[in-house]
Amino acid sequence: MIEVTSHYVGLLVYDYEEQHDCFLTKRNEIIIPKGMEIPLAVTMEIYPHKNFKKDKALLKIGITESNGPETNPRFAKKLWSELIHLDSDYPIDKPLQLICTLDKNHILGVKIINLLTNKEIFCLNESVRKIEKFFV
Repeated sequence: MIEVTSHYVGLLVYDYEEQHDCFLTKRNEIIIPKGMEIPLAVTMEIYPHKNFKKDKALLKIGITESNGPETNPRFAKKLWSELIHLDSDYPIDKPLQLICTLDKNHILGVKIINLLTNKEIFCLNESVRKIEKFFV
């Protein structure tokens, strides 16, 4: 019996508005399609934002779940989101590596790696939400 994902898992993409020092949700990007065999890992590059007035480097990310390939964030269920403060001198033109995992127990994990130093700067490996099981 093969276990597969029963939902789409998405990454919330944000725009940063420096004038008001806030993030605006832009879209939901599907990173794990429905029907993918688990366990699995998805790796992608993401870019931080910079508030030049306050000399801050920031990264905001969120993970969603939906029944269909939903790109509108209003129609996807937010499982988790986080605002991460990076070193103020982190260059915004250099990506960070995002690794999302879904283990055999349907538990979602998120890691962010600084590609300049190859060091982990964020890890969420607890049960954010157990993704519903679906067997084929």
